Amino acid sequence: MFDKNRFAFFLDIDGTLYSGGRIPMKNRIALKAAREAGHLVFINTARSMGNMPEKVKKLKVDGFICSLGCNIIINGKTARLTTIESDELARIFDILNDNGDRFVFEGEKMMICNQNFANENDWEEIVAAQNGKDYLLKFYDQPVAKIFVNGQMTKKSRTELEKDYVIYQHGNYAEFGMKGSDKASGIKFVQSVFDIDIKNCVAVGDSLNDSAMMEYCGISVAMGNAPKAVQDMCDIVTVSADKGGVAQAISEIAL
Repeated sequence: MFDKNRFAFFLDIDGTLYSGGRIPMKNRIALKAAREAGHLVFINTARSMGNMPEKVKKLKVDGFICSLGCNIIINGKTARLTTIESDELARIFDILNDNGDRFVFEGEKMMICNQNFANENDWEEIVAAQNGKDYLLKFYDQPVAKIFVNGQMTKKSRTELEKDYVIYQHGNYAEFGMKGSDKASGIKFVQSVFDIDIKNCVAVGDSLNDSAMMEYCGISVAMGNAPKAVQDMCDIVTVSADKGGVAQAISEIAL
């Protein structure tokens, strides 16, 4: 059984651990101190591994929960990977493309977009397909579990997809993945591996896509920059991401 005096921290990236393209030094120090004290630290993000900032990839942590719980890496090895079938991805591609959405399939190895997105974004690390058939021809073997939509998803696309997928519409983008997969489901898997009591699990985030893990974990922490609705559901509200809110939360709870 996991030591009752140890905690497992599950940290969101954007607007939480990572702000303005950087990880505050306070956070780096706190992560190191937490692990040296015997606590576990996991990155828990909607991002895929193919869309993970290099600064985050290089962090010394116990694992990564990516793509809304679909890809779980523990101690550098893939423990679970659940992806969308290639034929279904081609269907999704055509729905979003035909309805005028600008989107990216966030693969675990590479990023694949439609031409509308490519025309507006000059990313060296991204490749484009013309339609679902073209996607299948070029990228049928790429593991994908999560889709990003730039701006507001069109109403028609949402209507066609929401019966099969959990769609999170944020202010300036939307994202979705398979039903039954979210940040909380990823934590449940890690719990089963390490035999961690839910009381010892700590969720730290700033966004509505963090709500599942915040509601699930024994301790929930909202960043000072989180919307009021997110702050209201949490046990602790720390300072903003750019001021090292993750470090403050870890220190308050475990150090």
